[in-house]
Amino acid sequence: MSGRDRELRLTLLAGVSVLALAVGAQNARASDLAERASVKAAQAAAYAPSWTWWVEGGAFDTAGKAVGTGSQTLVPNRQVIPGFGGFRPNWGGEGAIGFDWKAPALDPWHISAQFRYGRATKSKPYVANFAGTTPFIPPAVITFVGSASANQDLREDHWLLDFAVGRDFGLGTSKAQWKIGVRVADLRAKLSADGSFATAAHLCFIGCIPFGTVAGNFSEQQKSTFLGVGPRLGVEGETPLAGNWSLDWQGGVAALFGKRSLDQTFSAAATATAASITQSSSSRAAVFNPDGQIGLSYSFNPNFKLTASYRVDAYFNALRTIDSAGNIVNADRIYHGPMLRLTTQF
Repeated sequence: MSGRDRELRLTLLAGVSVLALAVGAQNARASDLAERASVKAAQAAAYAPSWTWWVEGGAFDTAGKAVGTGSQTLVPNRQVIPGFGGFRPNWGGEGAIGFDWKAPALDPWHISAQFRYGRATKSKPYVANFAGTTPFIPPAVITFVGSASANQDLREDHWLLDFAVGRDFGLGTSKAQWKIGVRVADLRAKLSADGSFATAAHLCFIGCIPFGTVAGNFSEQQKSTFLGVGPRLGVEGETPLAGNWSLDWQGGVAALFGKRSLDQTFSAAATATAASITQSSSSRAAVFNPDGQIGLSYSFNPNFKLTASYRVDAYFNALRTIDSAGNIVNADRIYHGPMLRLTTQF
């Protein structure tokens, strides 16, 4: 082999070696980039928001049958005071807190819970005129004409606790989630009245002549409660609008099974005489409980938003009360009003 042939072979071998090294380096670099991209994707998935926490507060009005008490008979002269109450509370305040947890291992499943509490009160003066008649020596009778006044105080409280499991699903451009879980709810109404009465008595035969006066104090208290638990099915979602704005919505329905009760105590005291009346009523109850909420949200960043909404939460035939005729009747409770919510994700 001549020197020229040897030089040509060395040149070819060197060129092939350089080409092989370049291809190998390129493949190694591509593999490294793919590995880095995979690591970044895994890190992004690991750091994707899995916790959502929110707090909410606002005001609510109460709809449904007004709380009242039936007429009561004053002793010792059998005079009847018309029923107290017949009114609902003023606007009240309500607050809530909740969370939604979505672990990567559970995707697309969620675990969520919320607690909500509200209270409303009202004070109202009570003034009533009444009259009564009681036998004396036949055919004579004693008639009474009088008046009563009192201060009435009404307080209503309600709270609920939800636990649910949810799952993501597609709904057009909306991010939506259906939920199934359990709800515990407690509703309470308490009406108190404390006052005084005064009457003038007349003995009537052919005509009427003054027979004396009777004065005294009385008090009335009525408590109505419902405590129930049952399954709830719900759906919620977020529909994007222009820019950072979105429409948040949710709704659900629950069937609550529990106990509905009513306790009432009336007492009156006149000169050297006192008496009291107590009655109670309770039964098992099934309460239909639909609720819904819709609001406009603004996202300050991907992990923080503010929502202004309107909420309605209804409990049909949840409480018991007494009408002016003294009949025990069921009362709906529908709470509705504006809410403001702060939501954060991490």
